[in-house]
Order: sequence, then C-alpha cells, then structure tokens
Amino acid sequence: MTPRWLSLKQAVCYSGLSPNTLRKYADEGVIQASRTVGNHRRFDRESIDEFYNRHEVDSLAIRKALGL
Repeated sequence: MTPRWLSLKQAVCYSGLSPNTLRKYADEGVIQASRTVGNHRRFDRESIDEFYNRHEVDSLAIRKALGL
C-alpha cells in the first residue's frame, strides 16, 4: 500500500507529474503538502488523487502511459 505522505520522488512516481509541477501545485495550494523538520516537502497522496478526480483524469492510466 502506498503511504499517505509521499516524498517528492515518490509523488513524482505516483502522480506522473514533474517535480517542478508538484512544487508549484503545492505552493499554489492545488495539492496539499507539508514540510518535515528538515524542510523537505511531503505530498498528500489523497490530495493528488483528489486533484486527478477534479480534473477527470485517471492517474493510473497516466502512470501506465509513462511506463511507471
């Protein structure tokens, strides 16, 4: 099972989005993210799923198309 909070690398693999896009969406509040004590971002998997649901995009199909 995929953990709820994902590192940037995990979120890239999970979502199929680029690191810069994930950072931008987190800064804009489109995808929920928090920061660790070391100031690293953790992206909320459920927020990524909600993003795709809002935009009627199947993240699994995107991951398959990208070969992930």
